[in-house]
Amino acid sequence: MAYVEFLRARRAFYIFALVIAALVGFALLSLFMSHGGSRGGNSFRLGFGYAIIFHKGADGRITETPVSDIPDVAIPLGVLFGIAAYCAAIFATILSTSLNRERDGLDFPLTRPVSRERIALSYFGVDLLAIAAVFTFTLIVLCLVPLATAGLLGRITVTPQSWWILVLGLGVSFMWYGLVQAVTAGLRVGGGWIAGGSWALFSVLLLLPGATFLGPIVHFAVVVLNFINPLAYFHSVGIGDDRDVTIHSLYGLGLAARSGIVWAIGLVACAIALQSWKRIEV
Repeated sequence: MAYVEFLRARRAFYIFALVIAALVGFALLSLFMSHGGSRGGNSFRLGFGYAIIFHKGADGRITETPVSDIPDVAIPLGVLFGIAAYCAAIFATILSTSLNRERDGLDFPLTRPVSRERIALSYFGVDLLAIAAVFTFTLIVLCLVPLATAGLLGRITVTPQSWWILVLGLGVSFMWYGLVQAVTAGLRVGGGWIAGGSWALFSVLLLLPGATFLGPIVHFAVVVLNFINPLAYFHSVGIGDDRDVTIHSLYGLGLAARSGIVWAIGLVACAIALQSWKRIEV
């Protein structure tokens, strides 16, 4: 049965990768064909291995400055990890109903001489490997390829917190995957709607903690629910004035603490999904 899930995950990966590659290809092609646009002011031109900014000075003269020669251009690796993590989270929700999808033909896998735990864990393993593959693919194609095209790979900066952003970003994807599995594993239908609706639900929950006009009871419920909201731990990536990468969250916790929390919630959620799936009667 793991092979069946592998085929599903592979098909989803191909479609997702094709969309990402098409978007990147279209964007790069547009920049290649722009020829810098109108050079009456600041404009940008991309070529193979370089990028040039055209700037019109006060004297009316046009100067060409390679982006790679601008001293203050720096691309934090943590930002690239953050972008890839968001794409991995989207893909995680696509695969997060793998147990729910088996309900229509559950009598077949459960008659095999294999424990339900082993079947569910094999699905989890396949899905998580696919999520990691999407993270890697997105990091390369969506982030590194455009930078390489512009000759800016050498401007990527690495800090110790970059690796914590990697751990946190993958943990958020795993947490999201586990939560949807926990909710949908015991249901007969509606898994896809729940997975897609989770983005709307978590986005709304992220905006509500400051809405005190809803009343103390609703406000308290929103605050509690946000503890299991993946976006509450990783809802935006920013760069401060000192060029340090900031991962915004609702809680005053460090990257290491948040990383531990999201991975722990993901593990608990997957355990709940497994127990729920075990109790299904065929």
